Amino acid sequence: MDAIKLLQDDHIVIKRDMEEIGESADFRKRDLFQALKRKLEVHDGIMQNIFYPSMMADARTSALIGHGQASHQAVEDDVAQLDALCGEDRGWTPAFNALRQHLVKRLLPEESDLLLQLRVALGTDELHWVGHKMTTERERMLKSY
Repeated sequence: MDAIKLLQDDHIVIKRDMEEIGESADFRKRDLFQALKRKLEVHDGIMQNIFYPSMMADARTSALIGHGQASHQAVEDDVAQLDALCGEDRGWTPAFNALRQHLVKRLLPEESDLLLQLRVALGTDELHWVGHKMTTERERMLKSY
């Protein structure tokens, strides 16, 4: 699978999971969030460890990457803050809704636009090679959970 398809598939799963959490009863939200948190950590890990370095190393794509890295750091911060709150805490739901708003309304569309630009800049073989490395990293990370 090519790197961009892998990331786009992640986006679909993340959006679906965010909506499920938002619609769930309060007693289920924390467990569902923990599962989403793992997915976000793996997604972020393959982005930070494989995808961004690969794109930064290529002159055709390096100028496109800077904003995405900063956005991922903001999500990491939001997830850590939410994780620190108890699921029944009155502040949890507003914090989750803010994270969902940030991810679904802003970050995922921005990242999708970036991925389209990268697809234009890179060839199929390059995207498959990076996708292979990302899949290998994902499997390694999932084994550590």
